[in-house]
Formats: sequence, structure tokens, C-alpha cells
Amino acid sequence: MNVNFRVVTQTDWDAIAPMMLGLYQADPSPNLVTQDNVARTLQETIQHPEKLQLIGFSLDHALIGYALLVFYWSNEMGGNVIFIDELFIQAAHRGQGLATQFFTWLEQQFEQQAQAFVLETTPTNTRARALYQKLGFHPYKNQLLIKRQVQVIDNSRAPQ
Repeated sequence: MNVNFRVVTQTDWDAIAPMMLGLYQADPSPNLVTQDNVARTLQETIQHPEKLQLIGFSLDHALIGYALLVFYWSNEMGGNVIFIDELFIQAAHRGQGLATQFFTWLEQQFEQQAQAFVLETTPTNTRARALYQKLGFHPYKNQLLIKRQVQVIDNSRAPQ
């Protein structure tokens, strides 16, 4: 199966938005991800492509997945780093080598600009972890810590 990878445009938003929400339904975040989050992210990709790109996975002109790339500089890595913040492939298309094709494309596309590629996965996502390690990703000695500036209230988890 040969998939095309391309920057998502505003005309793709209706197809991409449900996938972005679907990612967090399949693998919930400790933070509530809403349609408003998705709308702001989509808008940011248009307004600031130098820091954020949304790559669509297209099969026969239909979007079947996406990756959200964040660009930043790392003194430690000695240059530009691409953080793969989200990666989602529709369930019907998983296990067919599309993620491997994406990472091959990504490395070719950014071989001159990126010193490193970084991603994260939940500890329970053993299939993804095994794939990422097969592709050369490995755990790093530093652990991610986070402090939110804005407290997010998740009303969906409140007792009824």
C-alpha cells in the first residue's frame, strides 16, 4: 500500500478533526482534548508553519491518518529537532506498514534540517513502542516533566 504524505490544508480540516479527537479517545490524555483544542491547533498550523505542521496520510485521495510535527532548536542535539507530537492512522489501515512509510518519508524530507526526531508514547501502547524501537527510536535518559500554566477541568470525568 503506497500512501502519499502532504501538508494538510484548510480544506482537509473536516476529515482531520475527527481523527485528532479519535486519537485521544483511543489513548486518553490526562488533559481534556476538545474540539476547541483541535480548532486552535488547526489554526496554528496555518498561522505558524515554521513551528508546527500537520502532515496528512492520503490513500486514493482520502485522508486516513496524520502526524503533528513541532519544530524546535536543541543546543543538546546540536540543531533542529522535530517532535512528532501526534501520530494517528485509522484502525482499518493499521498494521500495514504506513507508519514505517511515514518515518522513511519524514527522514528523507527533513534529512538536511533535522538533527533528531523525538516522540512519546504511553507505556501501555506496546505495539507503537515496539515499532518505534524497531525504527531506531530509544528511551532517553531524561524524563519529561510538565507544569501546566492553565488548569484544565475535565468535566467528562466528573461523577454523574
